[in-house]
Amino acid sequence: MFGGNLSSPLSHAIQMIRNGRAIAQTFSENVYFALDRCFLTVPLLMELKRLNESAVYRLHVIARAKANCTAYAKPEKKPDLRRGRPCKKGKSIKAMDLFESRKHDFIASCICRND
Repeated sequence: MFGGNLSSPLSHAIQMIRNGRAIAQTFSENVYFALDRCFLTVPLLMELKRLNESAVYRLHVIARAKANCTAYAKPEKKPDLRRGRPCKKGKSIKAMDLFESRKHDFIASCICRND
């Protein structure tokens, strides 16, 4: 339907993101994907960023993260005077702290039930 290859060795999460982008371009609208937290991976976010950089209509991912969710900045380059492998992670960033310190960058929303 959207030209996807079902036999691709890519992860199913990356395939979903690519299909979502195709849907956004087909309908000429921004699209919102609600994903479970198990899909929220670095490869998925990198693919999302790559696809959205060149798109007119963007794909947005909404996921529920745990309250203690932590992200890491890229490690700083250190002089090669130390022994051992270079650091893989940089400074830790707590998601909840980020939401508080950058409130102005987020849109508040409410999910209402009609019972």
